[in-house]
Amino acid sequence: MRRQVEIMGVRFIPPSLQDEGYHQFIWTDGKTHEYMEESGTMNVMFVIDDVLITPPLSDSILAGITRKVFWSLAKWGMHVEERKISVKELVAAIGARQSAGSVWAGTAATIAHIELIGHEGKDYQFRQLKNACFQSGVY
Repeated sequence: MRRQVEIMGVRFIPPSLQDEGYHQFIWTDGKTHEYMEESGTMNVMFVIDDVLITPPLSDSILAGITRKVFWSLAKWGMHVEERKISVKELVAAIGARQSAGSVWAGTAATIAHIELIGHEGKDYQFRQLKNACFQSGVY
């Protein structure tokens, strides 16, 4: 199943984006819409330069059990950072081929790969990890 996501500052998927093939969206922060938060009722995590990054928990980011377990397991096999990640940083990393992937983590979705994201009318494809042993073992 193809996973596509649009980066948005709204909390619903407009029919026009559904018609374009987007299945989900990533919420951005409510003040500036500059930073990634989560996707629907799922947390998001990104791999940039072999570092797994997820936004820190807040009153607008779900503290889910799937996120907690995935994050704990990831610490055993790779470098992890819990920090803000801007839309600009992610788009630049994908453009520079530094971003190896992205996942959703949530109770209903478990762990799901995000194949590409759309931002400002352009789709950005994540590259595949060279060494996907950990990635395949966890999701």
